[in-house]
Amino acid sequence: MTTVITTATTETPAATPGITAIARRLDTSDTQQLAHRLTPVFAAWLDALDAADPTRMSDEDIRLMAAAANRIGVRDALIVTALNAEEAGTAEHAAAVATEPHTPEHAIWAARTLQNAFDSKTPTISPERYATAGILLAKATDLALDDTDTIDVTGDPATQQAATRREANLLATIGYLAWFTGHDEDATRFAIAAHKSQPNISLARLILDGVTNNIHPAS
Repeated sequence: MTTVITTATTETPAATPGITAIARRLDTSDTQQLAHRLTPVFAAWLDALDAADPTRMSDEDIRLMAAAANRIGVRDALIVTALNAEEAGTAEHAAAVATEPHTPEHAIWAARTLQNAFDSKTPTISPERYATAGILLAKATDLALDDTDTIDVTGDPATQQAATRREANLLATIGYLAWFTGHDEDATRFAIAAHKSQPNISLARLILDGVTNNIHPAS
């Protein structure tokens, strides 16, 4: 059975802070403090993936995940932990990788874990884990899209750019997981959407090249 991921408009209560407002609270140069804030988010993410139950991640944690997704490290940590269940590691480690992705230790771990998943002869992500990740990421994407729509484009350019990166990273994350699991139609759709949001996003080009050239994991 083919799993199809779609996004649908998320109704957010009026009293709930917008994604940009939450992102401002996460805006700090202290990576340890940020990792501490994101650890519960990754704990909920991993718990939901391991249980194949998206309801185990609260709306608050999904909003925090969406708010932090303008960071490429967060995007890559979401991808790696979703793809390789056996090597996903702890929430603390995932949050550390997300906030400091370019340290040698973290970069090596992410590259090795991703390569092991790609080379594995047996799938490292089950259909249930893929579907759960897709549902959670789709919710986060809807929140990011809604937030982008409400930002005044004539306002702060940095705010607009962060919102665009957030949107593109989440769309590309869904697209990458779809490509990795052989859902090429979904992969193409989300990669094109990510490219439309941010034309210079390299992950979208990688996905489209993979689909076009029929490059997929060994499994």
